[in-house]
Amino acid sequence: MQTFLPAMLERGAPGHVVTTASAAGLAVFPERGSGYTYHASKYAVIGLTEALRRGLDDIGSPVSASVLIPGLVATRVADNSVEHAPGDSIDPDERDRISEMVAAGTAAAAAHGRDIDSVGAQTAAAVEADTLYIPTDRLAEKAVLARAKAVVEAMPPASGYDSGLSTAMRSRRADRASDGTR
Repeated sequence: MQTFLPAMLERGAPGHVVTTASAAGLAVFPERGSGYTYHASKYAVIGLTEALRRGLDDIGSPVSASVLIPGLVATRVADNSVEHAPGDSIDPDERDRISEMVAAGTAAAAAHGRDIDSVGAQTAAAVEADTLYIPTDRLAEKAVLARAKAVVEAMPPASGYDSGLSTAMRSRRADRASDGTR
């Protein structure tokens, strides 16, 4: 984004930014319970893309943004990561254990994951349609619904504060639109 987006904006022509997150950026899955930083980074990519898209729209840019949210896709990304890890950074027994896990994951992705070409076609179609979210499957559906429900249920009862805050936000947006900053 630091390298290409400024040039895209300067050009002033239609363009599109596609980021890649993961279904792990939509909800925490018990199977990935120890992947705290992985989940955090994927949530961040989705939030970044949502904010970028909103910001681009706010300035009237012909550039837009989408986020690819893959579930299980038949790639060898895990194999490649282990193969390129520095040899002396991991205990040999731990490396063997990790290699076994990676092999099992790669086999599952090959057997059950979406084909990379179909994900590419899905992504191209979503860019063409200017779709914000590009999930490759419904893997996270139940977890997303449960999370959304839990967040809404945790909100305090509606109050005058909410309507005042809403009015202030609308006013701020109207002020920005009237002075040309959108």
